[in-house]
Amino acid sequence: PSGAGKTTPAHRLVEADPDARFSVSATTRAPRGAERDGVDYHFLTPEAFGELRERGGFLEASEVHGNWYGTPRDQVAQALAAGKDAILKIDVTGARAVREAVPEALLVFVVPPSLDELRRRLVAAALSLAFGVAANAQPKTNMLHQWGAGADAAAIAKLGEMFTAAGGVWEQT
Repeated sequence: PSGAGKTTPAHRLVEADPDARFSVSATTRAPRGAERDGVDYHFLTPEAFGELRERGGFLEASEVHGNWYGTPRDQVAQALAAGKDAILKIDVTGARAVREAVPEALLVFVVPPSLDELRRRLVAAALSLAFGVAANAQPKTNMLHQWGAGADAAAIAKLGEMFTAAGGVWEQT
């Protein structure tokens, strides 16, 4: 989900594996803070994003919090054609679309260490209202389980640490 900490494990994986390539997502939202076009996201106008989507230029694309996000199909195709693994930083909706399009894809669901930490991250990122989580609201306790249904593995993103699980065994990485 938004605020879970997907960027850290994605970048760590690419740094650790010479056969991994990070796919930079496209979005219609404005850059935040020090985000750079082509590095953090490809920042597109809604019109440019829509045209690319109409031409089938995205492996997956969805509207989240009033903005569009998508994985450029050509980046994934180039990585795979070079014999590399394509690492995507996508939300649950995008993961479901990828699973449908590429059944053999390995999906890893990234979660924050707690719902309180998720709330803190969302508020800090000024996403709380768009996400529908007020600072004093209590999210459903089964929310993270519902979001992660269908994933092959999970990872907990905690500041400075990563814990991963496959087959129910958690390991610090």
